[in-house]
Amino acid sequence: MQSFERLTNKNSAAFKDFDYNVLENKTVYSTIRCHNRAGLLASKSSDGVKISVYPPSITNAELSITPLSTTEYQAGNHYQSNINNVRIRWSGFEDFTGIEQFKVNLKIVCKMKNG
Repeated sequence: MQSFERLTNKNSAAFKDFDYNVLENKTVYSTIRCHNRAGLLASKSSDGVKISVYPPSITNAELSITPLSTTEYQAGNHYQSNINNVRIRWSGFEDFTGIEQFKVNLKIVCKMKNG
């Protein structure tokens, strides 16, 4: 349990670094408390984040891209007309520590045609 850290008028954020060995396989919760000069107080707590340093198993993983269209007509296979969004369907990932969600990073690669 960590104590609350008061922010000064100059600071707008606070953070705390922890050793992963201490947090491994534990759920971390956060609470923010705010008050105004009239003494009114509000607080909000997170649902918690489970910490794991182990990657999920991808032995049975499947990943596919669902084409998106900018019109009312369905986009064809292997064609993406919407340049601002991508819809990815993934399944088969297994995690033995009980984590149910993972952050997915998408790397944009531009290939230039010669000639």
